[in-house]
Amino acid sequence: MIKKIDHIAIGVKDVDQAAAFYRDVLGLPVSEPEIVESQKVKVVMVPVGEVKIELMQPTSEESPLHKQIEKGGEGIKHICFGVEEIHQAHKTLSEKDVPLVNPEPISGAHNTLAFFVHPKATNRVLLEMNMPKDGEAH
Repeated sequence: MIKKIDHIAIGVKDVDQAAAFYRDVLGLPVSEPEIVESQKVKVVMVPVGEVKIELMQPTSEESPLHKQIEKGGEGIKHICFGVEEIHQAHKTLSEKDVPLVNPEPISGAHNTLAFFVHPKATNRVLLEMNMPKDGEAH
């Protein structure tokens, strides 16, 4: 089911400022910003080898990320696994009674489908499962 670690997400208050550190200080490439309406966040991706760092900024006070940053501050928010087939992964975990945040996969950043595994199932770590909408590896 799981192919790889796709990305590690870091919640930030200012994605442009955070991206500048990775780009200007560490010399890493940074994607153009993207707004993910389904999660109410602005994101950029920073590829590091085969794994990416996703910098996420809430775009609304209704964003779950806004609430997380207000409560616990900036920092690592989730780990994302790339999966072979998102609907099958969702079904498999549901059948195993794993608590999921999303009743169905949703649109994610960079043309993906995604869903989240509730942290109560994973020792307080939010997990994202995703795959490209076109089914190709990303």
